[in-house]
Amino acid sequence: MAKKTPRAKKAGGKRSPAKKPKTAKRASSRRPTPQPAPAASVPVTREMVAKRAYEIWLGKNHAARSNHPVQNWLEAEAELRGKPAK
Repeated sequence: MAKKTPRAKKAGGKRSPAKKPKTAKRASSRRPTPQPAPAASVPVTREMVAKRAYEIWLGKNHAARSNHPVQNWLEAEAELRGKPAK
């Protein structure tokens, strides 16, 4: 049987704390926010703008419905083309 040799003590006689193994950072579990389609991929038709302008009009209260149909159209066009409304 082999003899065990005594281990030499480090200066100070204390052990260094055990190092934790580095782990890879976990990927975010959130899904990426869907981005609007580029304007060139789908042409915006007059019918699409008209439908969206009507939806915008329906979403407004009664007093605001009849005031700005052109503004509703421009807002619908901007949304569909992916540009911020002015």
